[in-house]
Amino acid sequence: MKNIYSLLLFTLLLTNLVGQSYCVPTACCFPNSSPEISSIAIYGNINGVYSALSTGSLGQGCGVTSLGYSDLSQNTFQGFDAGQSIQIDVNALNTGGQQQGTALNVWIDFNNDGDFNDAGECVINSNPTSPQFWPSSISIPNTVCHLQKTRIRIRLRYNNIILPSESCAGLNTGCTWDGETEDWSISFNNPSNQMSVAVSPTGSLNLCQGTTANLTASGAQNYVWSTGQTGNSISVNSTGSYFAVGSTAMGCKDTSNVVSVQVNPLPQISISAADPLEFCEGESVTLTASGGVSYQWSTGQSGPSVSIQSTGNVSAVGTDANGCQGTSNTLSINVVDYPQISSQPSSFQGAIGDQAIFTVQANAQNYQWQWRDNGVFQNINDGGQYLGTTTNELKVSNLIALNHNSFFRCVLSNGDCNDTSNNVKIMLQGVGFENNGLSQISIAPNPATSTLTLNLKDSDLGEVNIVDLYGRIVQTNIIQGQNAKIDISNLSSGIYILKLHFGSVYFIKV
Repeated sequence: MKNIYSLLLFTLLLTNLVGQSYCVPTACCFPNSSPEISSIAIYGNINGVYSALSTGSLGQGCGVTSLGYSDLSQNTFQGFDAGQSIQIDVNALNTGGQQQGTALNVWIDFNNDGDFNDAGECVINSNPTSPQFWPSSISIPNTVCHLQKTRIRIRLRYNNIILPSESCAGLNTGCTWDGETEDWSISFNNPSNQMSVAVSPTGSLNLCQGTTANLTASGAQNYVWSTGQTGNSISVNSTGSYFAVGSTAMGCKDTSNVVSVQVNPLPQISISAADPLEFCEGESVTLTASGGVSYQWSTGQSGPSVSIQSTGNVSAVGTDANGCQGTSNTLSINVVDYPQISSQPSSFQGAIGDQAIFTVQANAQNYQWQWRDNGVFQNINDGGQYLGTTTNELKVSNLIALNHNSFFRCVLSNGDCNDTSNNVKIMLQGVGFENNGLSQISIAPNPATSTLTLNLKDSDLGEVNIVDLYGRIVQTNIIQGQNAKIDISNLSSGIYILKLHFGSVYFIKV
């Protein structure tokens, strides 16, 4: 007994058939005169329970614009068990008055390839008869896809046989009440041919620019990806959602899960220094990186800041919160050696007419000689009595223009790295000592600033002349006693000769 409640199992599915493009037949169809399909009912087991599915009153007669064709494939007869037989009943209108009868053909696209041309897909091929009701038995192959809808086509034609190859042929030859064609969908219950296509990634789906994710599909024989690519595996390098439609040789299809890929830009890493990149040996410069959350330096150090003490090119690789890495700019570090003095200059001791030479040996790039004036060292330049003031050898002539015990030194440099030689001095022979051979005169202090005291061996009265190094008398004094004082505050700084009638002595005015 047919279960009338099983009519409720008929469902309407609105999904499209992927890759299917069925032909559209035509026929002359005249309402109330041409053979028309009024209803279709299918009986069979669904999960082992005998059930009936029916189109009810959804038939459209001659179809759109009387072409004799109606596409009702959005409606599905769903879930008949594979490997068994089903019965299909087609009820028709306008057949009783046509004495030559009406032919019925039914096709089912079992392999889902978009046509009815394969062997066994024409399941009903009846000669013209006169009834209004065709009960026919159909065997369902055990190779059909599990719960995947496919197309079922029903054709009525008046007065002529419909050949199995005429699923797409137009039936309007002569245009005499030709008939009607309707397309529906049907699916089958076949767990042994069930598909489950899945896509799985290799590695992370949170990518960095310039890297790829490999996606692999499984569960089918052939695959078409949402990108249009084919094959079971693809590589992607852009943000998006990806899935695959898998199929088998029998046309079974399944759509995989959706995999979302995120491609992140690389971080913009930069390094900078607050101090000069060229510095002296023993000093350092601090470099700081930005643009990431962690850093690995080309020196092997890690962290946002590093201290560099050696010459070389330095860069950093920064990693952001997504694990993406970027390489920074490169900074060139130059560490300058301090000058290494291998030989210090020596003081000069000689006569006023001699030439003083001071020499320093070092691996310096630059030299600058200085002399001390009023307790402060200042640079001297070539000219006058000086030569070689910016070389490793200083020559000083015309010593009469210099004070006794004049101090000199050399400042050596490599870039901004400096070292200074020992202080050396010029000591003029005879200055500050008796020059009369009789040891009758001595003076103090020497050098002097404003007053000289003459220490005489015997008390005496006489004239004293003060003469400069050019032989000019610049001051005359009369002295008396063993400790006579002479005011020299009016004299300019320099070397002078103090002359008495029995001898002379040099002194320095500072």
